[in-house]
Amino acid sequence: MKNYFLLQSAGLSFLFASLVASAETLDKNYFEHHVLPALEKKCTRCHENSASSFEAALKVVKAGDPNGSELWRRAKGIDHEGTLQGDDLAKLEGWIKGATATASDAEPKGGAREGAALMGRVDATMEIPNGTFSAAQFDNKHFHVFLKAKASPKVSFMGEIVNATFFTVDFRPTSLVGFQFGKILVPFGDNTRFHYFYGGVGGLSTFRDNRMFANIWAAPGLNVRWNLFNTETVDTYVVQGLGTENGDPKLTSNDATTVAFGLRWTSSRISKVKLIGSALYEKWNPNASGMWIAGLNFNTDYGLVDVRLLKNFKINIGTALAVISEAASGSFKRYGDYFSLYTNLIPYGELRLRYGTYRYNWNVKSGNDTQGFNVAWLMPVDVLKFLFEYEWNFEAMNEVKNDVMRVMVALDF
Repeated sequence: MKNYFLLQSAGLSFLFASLVASAETLDKNYFEHHVLPALEKKCTRCHENSASSFEAALKVVKAGDPNGSELWRRAKGIDHEGTLQGDDLAKLEGWIKGATATASDAEPKGGAREGAALMGRVDATMEIPNGTFSAAQFDNKHFHVFLKAKASPKVSFMGEIVNATFFTVDFRPTSLVGFQFGKILVPFGDNTRFHYFYGGVGGLSTFRDNRMFANIWAAPGLNVRWNLFNTETVDTYVVQGLGTENGDPKLTSNDATTVAFGLRWTSSRISKVKLIGSALYEKWNPNASGMWIAGLNFNTDYGLVDVRLLKNFKINIGTALAVISEAASGSFKRYGDYFSLYTNLIPYGELRLRYGTYRYNWNVKSGNDTQGFNVAWLMPVDVLKFLFEYEWNFEAMNEVKNDVMRVMVALDF
């Protein structure tokens, strides 16, 4: 029995030593000089905390095995749209395989790489309403240029500088808490891709106006972000209130003179699962008792279930409910949801199916109540991204012919 425990102890010690040795093979200096600048420029625009430090990157990397590393697979586009190309991707792969810093790599002064980077998206889009090619329309859905600047080790800036869609100053005095102010992306629901999909429509839709929230929901305000246990994030914020239309709250605009208070809790405690709970309150009318909006989101990533075929699927689910009191239409509820299914089973791209519903006023059935369904194929080609999509829109009353086929080519730089 004594020998058994000695062997067990030795085995655990060997396992622990192996894990430590594995982590130690990844060079911190090389990461901070050659890998992190590319991740800060490209990846943290949408994935703020995923690999923003050496310690965070270790959680999504398997030393010596790029194909087994979540970070490399995402950067290359195997399990993700992909963001790194060329030399940046090669440096990430080299670091995972054990590349080390050289004598010419000076230590960053004060632990920070102060400076600025430009990034953005431009596209050309053709939309064909109701399959009628003679009515095809060309448009540019995106011409966004983002500036990301590090003013000091604790203060940074991120904003869209062409149309001033949003801009945020981020002050992080400690690893526990950070402060964001400016015209911030309102921390409600899952806005990592900037757009909301309640009702089944996406940010590109021009043939359907009915949607739960603004295409990009940004408003002047302040947010306090708490980072707890490396897996939980809590946002507490105050922003400019939502507007009104015909005596009812208009959830797609932020032009009120009132303010809104909100809270968002994000948990990634379970690997490859993200759970988000959101709440917002606004006394939108001095004569009304107020408005509450609650939301719940559930996202998974590829590989959640390590079973053949199932590991090649991921889902995004979202739902939001607004309880509105004493509006021109009385007291009522407004509701939206969506379900998205993605698969990378087919080579050279990603197939996406999305369905959602939207109820403008739960008490009254109208043409504002809609259902949306779309199927899309997303395919990266070098540094370009192609989207082929068909969107079906159904009104509860007075059906409108507003289905659309969409083809888009975009460049992220």
